[in-house]
Amino acid sequence: MRLKSDELTEEEKREWILKVSKALLEGKVQALEERHPGKMKVHLLKHEVEKAENAVAAKAEYWLEKREPTSSSSVGKCRAVRS
Repeated sequence: MRLKSDELTEEEKREWILKVSKALLEGKVQALEERHPGKMKVHLLKHEVEKAENAVAAKAEYWLEKREPTSSSSVGKCRAVRS
C-alpha cells in the first residue's frame, strides 16, 4: 500500500492498515481504491510460497541461535543507526 504516511497520525496509519487488510481478505481492493481516488494505491506482488518459506526458515535459524551470522552482499545491512 502506498500512502503519504508522513501526513498521517499513528492512529490514521493503523486505520488504513486495517482497511486495506480487510479489503485484501474480501477481494475488494479495487473498490477501496475507487472510494479513495488519488489518496492510496495497493500494489500486490506475486511470490513463490516455497521460496519465501525457505528464506524465512534460514533467517529464523540465526534468530533462534541455531547458527552463526553469515556475510551479506547488501551494504545496507551493515549500517548502524545511532541516536
